[in-house]
Amino acid sequence: MFTVSGCSIAADKAKSIMNQFKDTLLCHQSPESLIFNTSPEAFAKEGITVTKISEYNPEYIYHFAKPLKMSNLTIQTVKYLGNYHYGFDFFAVAKGDMDKFAKSIGAKRTPAQFNDFRWRSPYVKYFTSTTNQEYFKRIFLIGREADSKSGEFNFGCYLYY
Repeated sequence: MFTVSGCSIAADKAKSIMNQFKDTLLCHQSPESLIFNTSPEAFAKEGITVTKISEYNPEYIYHFAKPLKMSNLTIQTVKYLGNYHYGFDFFAVAKGDMDKFAKSIGAKRTPAQFNDFRWRSPYVKYFTSTTNQEYFKRIFLIGREADSKSGEFNFGCYLYY
C-alpha cells in the first residue's frame, strides 16, 4: 500500500537517485529535492540524461540508459513539467499493463474534470497533506497521451497550488 509521508531534504539525499524517482512518481515526496538538489554529475553517474525543454519554466526530460523498474513496469523516460503559477507534473512514460497497475495501487476511475490535463487520465488516486508546511495538493494520475504507443501509458504526481 502506498502512503504519503513528510520528507526532509536531508532524508531525501540519503536515498538513492533511483529511489527518489520512484518516491516522487508515487507522490511520496515533492520533486524539488530531486530536481534542484541533484547535480548533473550525479544524474550522469546513474546513466540519466537530463534535457531542459523550457527556457521560461522548470521543465526537464530524464532519460534512463538502464530502465527504471517499479511495480512490474519499465520506465525509460520521466518528465517534469513545471509552471510557477499553477503547479507541476512529474510523470513517467511506462510500458506495461495500465489497468493492472492502477488496480495494484488502489487508484479509482477518474471524474470527468481530470480529463482536461495534458493527457486523458482514466485513473486517479488522491493524497492529502500530512504537514501544515505542505503548499501543494497532490493527485496521482494514470493515463495516456494522444500519441502514446501501444502498451505505453503515463503515471505520476500532479502537484498544484
